[in-house]
Amino acid sequence: MRFPATTQWGWNATTAAQVTAATLIIRGALDTTISPTTVTQLYDDLATNDKELLTVPCASHFMSWESQRDVLHELSADWLTDRPGVPTRAQGGK
Repeated sequence: MRFPATTQWGWNATTAAQVTAATLIIRGALDTTISPTTVTQLYDDLATNDKELLTVPCASHFMSWESQRDVLHELSADWLTDRPGVPTRAQGGK
């Protein structure tokens, strides 16, 4: 895989402080593309209190193409369906 020579990370404290929507951040424990410190800082800088930061063991930055993709999908689906006002799977939600 080739990576660009310039950074495309547009997040900083100013942009993160403008995020007021519920936010889920999922990172792979083996991610060497974005440091854990950077992800934690982004999480801390988000303006919303409705946020969650999850780390998936044995996954990298490219977990959507790895064996842990099912964990990524399950965590995402659970978080989305567990939002206030959204029926859970047990209540007939998708």
